Amino acid sequence: MNRLDYHSPMVRQAVETPTMLAPIMEASFTDEALRAALPADPSSIKQVILSGCGDSFASGAATYPAFAQLCQLPAQGISALYCGRYTTPAELDGALVVLNSISGGPSRVIESARHAKAHGAFTVAFTSNPDSPLARECDSILQLKELPDTTGTPKVIAYTASCVGLFYLAAKLAETQKKIDGAEYQAVRDALYRYGTSDFAAVADAIDETVFGYMETWSKFDRYAMLGDGGDYGAALFAGFKFPESVGRMAHWDDTENFNHVGYFHRELDKIGTAMAVSADSPTLQQAIRTARVLCEMGRIPVIATDAERELFPPEAVVCTMPRAPYPWMAAGFLHIPLTLLASYPHALEPDMLAPYRNKQHPWDNGDRLRKSHIEVL
Repeated sequence: MNRLDYHSPMVRQAVETPTMLAPIMEASFTDEALRAALPADPSSIKQVILSGCGDSFASGAATYPAFAQLCQLPAQGISALYCGRYTTPAELDGALVVLNSISGGPSRVIESARHAKAHGAFTVAFTSNPDSPLARECDSILQLKELPDTTGTPKVIAYTASCVGLFYLAAKLAETQKKIDGAEYQAVRDALYRYGTSDFAAVADAIDETVFGYMETWSKFDRYAMLGDGGDYGAALFAGFKFPESVGRMAHWDDTENFNHVGYFHRELDKIGTAMAVSADSPTLQQAIRTARVLCEMGRIPVIATDAERELFPPEAVVCTMPRAPYPWMAAGFLHIPLTLLASYPHALEPDMLAPYRNKQHPWDNGDRLRKSHIEVL
């Protein structure tokens, strides 16, 4: 089979990241736009919360380490449900709360904005729709511009752009708080642009070929496990979301420690596809390597997305090697791309597997369950 014959819209969002991402970065994340998204007195920010639903939740889980490391502030990536209903006043006082939603319409993110503002947070609507309810609710807006039309297919490039935008915002906050100087801020900007365009372009074809070459085996699985630690957990989370979304099959996500306590005991290993996101600079790199070895010993061959050296992992493992990220927090915003291909090709190979709601079958055509859900500010 020629893999190019199976480049569905979802596959193309992954392999064509460099050409799709460049205009988004250039239009959306100018220095002026980033500064306008922050409060007039950036020194007032004492902690950071990144929040959203679904893919937008995963982007916060992948990128919060950038805020922690660059800004030297407590940072967390949490769901909008948790942000709006469970965060305490102490967590929100003096916080920068970034609410990520491409549409800006779901009730939970609007609720989170109201809850955060009521308890002293500065809120940012990170959205492609500046006229959305979320944008009207927040103190400022960071607009995602030049997103390609991906109607009717699971979103990949929008998620990648969200991760990159949050990285840019972390760098700008760090500069305005004088945690990094202007030269380092520009170095981060340049590195982000280069990594998402020319650096990834150099390996995109090889990664695509590696994943497609494993499809004969992968297509036999009917459930999936995605593993990652720290920011890499966000990449695993997003990749896991794509399986029910694209082919209607069950997936779960975990960190390597909990997997070794619980997931280790799974049965029917011939039915479980397992993948890992592993940053080269992860504090749990050695734990991830040991987990990969255990998986191979069990006959449960993992697919690994990493910017570490291929030789670190078992020879049996299927390894998709990304360019080495220039900052320890950066790879987590891109490691989802190889893992997303694992969810993209099955529905390209078997279009009948497309998840029901993509065909607007009842009850999956009812978006009101998200946009008209009751809002309650606690």
